[in-house]
Amino acid sequence: MSDIKESGNAIWSLAKGFASAFDLTGRTYVSIPDLSRGPERDREALRGDWVRLGNDVRKSMPLVTNEQ
Repeated sequence: MSDIKESGNAIWSLAKGFASAFDLTGRTYVSIPDLSRGPERDREALRGDWVRLGNDVRKSMPLVTNEQ
């Protein structure tokens, strides 16, 4: 498993270096997404979505019970 991770890091570094070779202005026009924390970032985003949903439900419950 570590061999796969190391080869992924090597490919990532190679891609960044290749893109920077064509960057003549000092600014990167080619955006290479950082996917190294992909699953972790997905979990954080999903957790945030559910927290916001829970907050919305808690805020709306008094309004719904008052309408009945």
